[in-house]
Amino acid sequence: MKLRKLLSFVCCLIFIFTFAVSNVYAAAFTDESVIDNYLSEAGFPDDIIEILPDQLKQTYYEKRAFFESYETTYGIMTEEYSIEYTLNEAQEIVINEENMKEYERFAKDSEAVKKVKEDKSTVSSEAIINIPESYGKTYTFNEQITSNVSPNSIISDTNWRGALLIMGTVQSNNLIQKQITYMWSWNYAPFWTLTDHMAVAWSKNFTLIEGTVEYMYTPMLVEEEEIVLAGEPITSGGTIKFELDCGFGVEFNLVRLFRVDGDVNDYPANCHMGYVTGEIKKYLTGDDRGQQNSASAKGKYYHQVLMPGGSLQFTPDGPSIDITARGAYCESRETYRDFDFYQ
Repeated sequence: MKLRKLLSFVCCLIFIFTFAVSNVYAAAFTDESVIDNYLSEAGFPDDIIEILPDQLKQTYYEKRAFFESYETTYGIMTEEYSIEYTLNEAQEIVINEENMKEYERFAKDSEAVKKVKEDKSTVSSEAIINIPESYGKTYTFNEQITSNVSPNSIISDTNWRGALLIMGTVQSNNLIQKQITYMWSWNYAPFWTLTDHMAVAWSKNFTLIEGTVEYMYTPMLVEEEEIVLAGEPITSGGTIKFELDCGFGVEFNLVRLFRVDGDVNDYPANCHMGYVTGEIKKYLTGDDRGQQNSASAKGKYYHQVLMPGGSLQFTPDGPSIDITARGAYCESRETYRDFDFYQ
């Protein structure tokens, strides 16, 4: 009799534990759905929601951010070359003469092209870094380009994406607050893995709200179009830099090798992703009230290729990001966006 009661008690415990664990997983799934639903209702496009890291989604959700605008740039970035283009609504390539000439120079460098293709060949473009689809689609330029370059050649070599997002968080009679995020992804295994920088700058005397700057960096190993391993997202240890009235950024260590918790092996990183985000504010007084105005913001990435150190610099003359010891860095093209503010 006692044994039967004991078995019955144990079965009850197992049922209760299983039910509780199931509810925990269900709650976690529900929470993720709640956040995604909120972002959708707050105007975030589906393609943006799809690529947002969980930590960033949580930040937007907690701050009740509402989507305003974004800009995306694509390109080819190596330790010797930096080419940028955008895609318009018709999915045509928009590229200027300077970047076309840089691509032509890159295309003649067989070793540089070979490395980009080798690092890129293992990556599923949409699943990993959301670069344009290069298979089964024919791209065109948005205007006549005096070059023999095939548009699809540029697409197929693309290994860089930068996105600048502008969100609102507060809009009152006297106060405007914006959340600015710069996201980037780089399908490349660089030779130099030193101190890199990602940063944002803006215009029109918005002021950084101290303590709101966050960042993340994740190294990954990708093989056969799948993420084989991803390092633990790094959200601390870097050096945050800022000028209250014009910019913020972070200096962080890019890695060549990473480890996974519980594993003593080192794995090579052939894909890198990250973001830096912060909240800015502007008080409206006098003639500012009731008037529509516009400001601009930009995001930029610097990759260190030589040993001399450097640090981020911001200036109030429009959105400007610079760095000391410029010769020691290669840099991404700017991801630039104008945004409106008014009452």
